[in-house]
Amino acid sequence: MIGIIVAMDSQRGIGNEGTLPWPRIGSDMRHFREITEGHVVVMGRRTYDSIGRPLPHRHNVVVTSHPLVAEAVQVVADPQAFLEPFRDSREMVWVIGGASLYELALPMASEMRITRVGEMFAAESFPADVRFPDTELWQWEMREDVPVMDVEAKLMVYFQRWVRVAPAGSRLYEFSAARGPQQLEDMQNLQAADKCYMCFPNLRHTPLKAGKHWSVYPNTFPYRYTKVHCLIVPTCHHVTTATLSPEAMVEYFEMVNWIVRSYKLTGYSQFMRAGEMTLTGASIGHLHGHVISPDVDAPDFENIKVKLGSRPR
Repeated sequence: MIGIIVAMDSQRGIGNEGTLPWPRIGSDMRHFREITEGHVVVMGRRTYDSIGRPLPHRHNVVVTSHPLVAEAVQVVADPQAFLEPFRDSREMVWVIGGASLYELALPMASEMRITRVGEMFAAESFPADVRFPDTELWQWEMREDVPVMDVEAKLMVYFQRWVRVAPAGSRLYEFSAARGPQQLEDMQNLQAADKCYMCFPNLRHTPLKAGKHWSVYPNTFPYRYTKVHCLIVPTCHHVTTATLSPEAMVEYFEMVNWIVRSYKLTGYSQFMRAGEMTLTGASIGHLHGHVISPDVDAPDFENIKVKLGSRPR
């Protein structure tokens, strides 16, 4: 199996001038050691040079086309040829950097261990000249998210474990659920680009409210005759509620109540679309909730009908 282990900030920064963008984070160094010890670690030449030595208790592989003489290091010139046999192997191989090697390994990886440094939606980030590749997290499912306050660095970090649940190129949109030619065109373009428009940072709008697990957005394509139509979108890609924590479910209804208070709604409907799109009527395979209040004073008002189920095109 191939795994990726990386620490990044809210803007995917992973390096700056040959070193890490942030102060030493002891908890992350211990976390890295616990995960990778006893396994193969694969790194680029610059990553190896920044470490300055082979990592102990691990089989070190350095990818470089230039001569490298070092004890306890295997040198390979073709990283794809080296990694390919491990895709279906029980042996774990961890890719530890840098950016070009991460980009090569992402389509082959089945697991990611991400240390989020600082808050995920932080507007400011650390100075960085190297960034982790733009990754479509809809193909992944977060199984662990452990917050830790690193006293030494005085930074909040989140230790996350992501497992691949869909191969690149999987169907993400249900075209038959599009409510007009513009939405259909947008969906087709996004599917061709393999992008989930509900995954951060692909969302077009600034959230009306952002929480730890959910964010509230105005619906880009609101139902006809609605006065208020908000979407409640999980900050990480989920397909069903089965993968949500109890804490996340509590926060969801806090978001519903925030919408009700903010818009002074005296009546509304709220529902979720979760699971197989052909059964839910969803246009996208990303769990999301709707909060809708009708505009009954509209001159040509008609009852709002919510579709469940879509016959695939």
